[in-house]
Amino acid sequence: MSLISSMCAALSEIIRPSSAAVPSTEKAADLGVNTRCRQRFQGPGKPLLVVFGPGELDVNRPVYRSLLAPIDCNYVIFQSRSTDFFITDWSAIVAHIRELGVQWNPRRTVSWGFSMGGYASLRLGLNENPEIACSVAVTPHFRLGASVSRAQRLKQLPKNAQCPDLVDSLNQSTLQTKFRIYLPTHSIGDTIHVLDAQQVRSSRAEIHYLNVDHGIELKWKEDGLLRPAFESLTADGTWRHSEVCTASTADIATAISAVDYLYQSHGETRTLRKLHDEGVMEAEWHLRKAIAYLARRDWDGFRESASRSLKLGAAKRGFPKIFQDAFLDAGTPLALSATLLSWTLRYDLGATRKFLDTHRGMEIIRGHMEFSDLCYLLPFASDETAACAAQQIVLRCSDAQSADLGVFAIAAMSPNMDSAVERIAHRAAANNVHAAADAFFEKLASMRRPTTSDFEAWKRTRAAIGLSPPVSN
Repeated sequence: MSLISSMCAALSEIIRPSSAAVPSTEKAADLGVNTRCRQRFQGPGKPLLVVFGPGELDVNRPVYRSLLAPIDCNYVIFQSRSTDFFITDWSAIVAHIRELGVQWNPRRTVSWGFSMGGYASLRLGLNENPEIACSVAVTPHFRLGASVSRAQRLKQLPKNAQCPDLVDSLNQSTLQTKFRIYLPTHSIGDTIHVLDAQQVRSSRAEIHYLNVDHGIELKWKEDGLLRPAFESLTADGTWRHSEVCTASTADIATAISAVDYLYQSHGETRTLRKLHDEGVMEAEWHLRKAIAYLARRDWDGFRESASRSLKLGAAKRGFPKIFQDAFLDAGTPLALSATLLSWTLRYDLGATRKFLDTHRGMEIIRGHMEFSDLCYLLPFASDETAACAAQQIVLRCSDAQSADLGVFAIAAMSPNMDSAVERIAHRAAANNVHAAADAFFEKLASMRRPTTSDFEAWKRTRAAIGLSPPVSN
């Protein structure tokens, strides 16, 4: 070969792309009846990550693609159009993963799933083909047949579906798959799964309990831990997590004891033991306890748990119906119904108006309502109820009160009483009567430009009930 020919050949090798360099491709397709899958191929031999989404398909959400974008792996993400725990299309899902294994020849296949996807990830890890090196399941279900499980309450499992008991399957498995399972101890809906996990005896299953609610995945993402964990999972088949929220033995015991409250709140009579759960910050936890106490007519337990649930956000989508039913129930002590009415002033004025327009509401106003609460609710009552409340205020207020809250409450809706509205708004905010304070500040804003102090108090009271800050004009 001449020198010129050699140089040309060498140059062509530089210009020509390497045969091993395969451009990254991504595509999406429907699979079976309910499932949508999205997959990315970066080259043969790379690790294959199988991801099962946590809930119903949302076409506008990138799911995990943004997290996985810089990670050197091939992946396939499954989402379902229903909360069927991937049961409907399971055979098609497994067949598709096997096909990708043949086409892509991964050096390792790993799986990951959150919530209902956690059940699917565990189930995949229990398959002989494809062989899974490590199966990660975050807040998974183990037994879909439990009457209090989300699977049964959502009622989207196909009829006559085969739903394997994953506790038994894990204990009987002889596969070499590593299982990494993460369960929350501060989510009452998941306490049944914490209880199930106590029965897992497989040496291949490593179970971690965390002092958080159901959203472990979201917390890891917010803390910047999710992408590094995916990187280690695909690189060496090991899932690494933060130990910051690790639950103690006492925390786990509390979660297991709370299972009885979960069953009781769904109508199944159970023995309820005292829980030391002051550190649990999940509204649903305390709401379920309130429902359980209500069923047993334990009024002190109901009041305490209901109050905790509301402070933690149980009324963000409206005053809970169970509390509305308790208010109207003739068996509920009038003093407790009065408390429920006063809580609506803090969390839901729609419920305030609804309660006031009932015979029970009038009965409470005539003798069971705190003076300050009478003043706060006055502007939201109908004419008949307002007249009754105003009469009670005039009859019951002392000289000091008549010069303060009572008179201002009666005059609050007068268009030329902006100073009265301002004062009662700040008093309501200071007393944590959030919803009423928000309404008074809004009224004030329609009468005059609120001051900086007004806006700061208004912003705090709206934040307390999960509302966005007021807009400054």
